Amino acid sequence: MWVIVFTASLKVMGIKPKEFIPSFVFVYICSILIFIVGAWEHAHHYNLEPPLIALALGMLIANLVGLPRWMDAGFRVEYYIKVGIILLGATLPLTLIIWAGPVAIGQASIVAATTFLIIFFVGRKMGLDRRLCATLCAGGAVCGVSGSIAIAGAVGAKKEHAPIAITMVILWAIVMIFFLPLVSRMMRLHTGVVGAWVGTSEFADAAGFAAAQAYGNMAAQIPGIPGNPDDENSKKH
Repeated sequence: MWVIVFTASLKVMGIKPKEFIPSFVFVYICSILIFIVGAWEHAHHYNLEPPLIALALGMLIANLVGLPRWMDAGFRVEYYIKVGIILLGATLPLTLIIWAGPVAIGQASIVAATTFLIIFFVGRKMGLDRRLCATLCAGGAVCGVSGSIAIAGAVGAKKEHAPIAITMVILWAIVMIFFLPLVSRMMRLHTGVVGAWVGTSEFADAAGFAAAQAYGNMAAQIPGIPGNPDDENSKKH
């Protein structure tokens, strides 16, 4: 089903099916194997959560093995994440969104504005170009890679500004995928609190989902962690 849906939609976007289908099958098989490992009864004890295993595997492949350039057709990270967000949203009751709306919007507005201003102020004090500062601000305060690219084009940034911001976002995201669940577990934080922390600390959607899912699985498997994965998902959004 996913091969048909993704192939049809990506063909409209100019991606060749003969390149996408083999690449997607590779990604899909790897995903199934990763979830099999994550289903191991001792996986949670060793913190072998599927998102973390996937991250480690991807880094090993990229840095030690490498893949043909044509396989990039199947590595549509943002595309898959947006589909996942739609499916996740379809599982959230409207009453919960209405109930949490004012608080969530207020929190997100305060965090985004504060983060943007702090990054811009520190960047200017360090002598960075105003356009680079704005690009970094968007990456840190709005939405990681997408925000950096959008703002870089809007402010007329130099060609190297967007890659710099994207690199910072990715490095921060990778560190926080491991840091947030582990520290939250040590502190025995409520899943709702961790969801809010993840939502305001991670710069990238994919990394945020990985960190949130890792702690949500811990809460479902490890006694003593208050809350449940549903509390975490509602707070993260």
